[in-house]
Amino acid sequence: MRRVLSVVLTLGGVLLGWAACGSDPVAPGEVAVLSSVAPVGGATNVDINTTISVGFSHAMQAGMEQYMVVHEGDLSGPLVPGTWTWSDGGTICEFTPDGPFGHQMQYMLHVGGGVKDVHGHHVDFTDGVTHMGGHMIHDTMMHGSMMGRSMMGEGWMHPDGTYGVGFPFTTF
Repeated sequence: MRRVLSVVLTLGGVLLGWAACGSDPVAPGEVAVLSSVAPVGGATNVDINTTISVGFSHAMQAGMEQYMVVHEGDLSGPLVPGTWTWSDGGTICEFTPDGPFGHQMQYMLHVGGGVKDVHGHHVDFTDGVTHMGGHMIHDTMMHGSMMGRSMMGEGWMHPDGTYGVGFPFTTF
């Protein structure tokens, strides 16, 4: 019975895209950091056919893509429709919009503060976010619109009271 149960759990991990048990080489106490973003915050002349990429230092929990969005304009702008997909064992999440981004328009990538790694730890956004052109999203920024208020619940708020990070970019 143990052997069969082990196989079922392994298959379950593979079906989810990465195994939840033992596949992450990072110690359970080590907190994930945001390791890469493309395009970086403040980027200009971004190709309208670009794919957005968000990388983490180690595997994230399944379903965390629901706390990553791209807005037209700023946090108060409408959401860009598209699809988020995980790769590289759950460390990279990519956003492919349903169609090209608009010409000469500003967008905001918002990674919610409640995003957690496979060990259940919130991501540490303070390590290196500013060098990627990002900024912390505070309560006052979220109250400016109906969209912001809808992103204030669990999954969006970090234990430090922020609502994740934002990375603005402009297309050509």
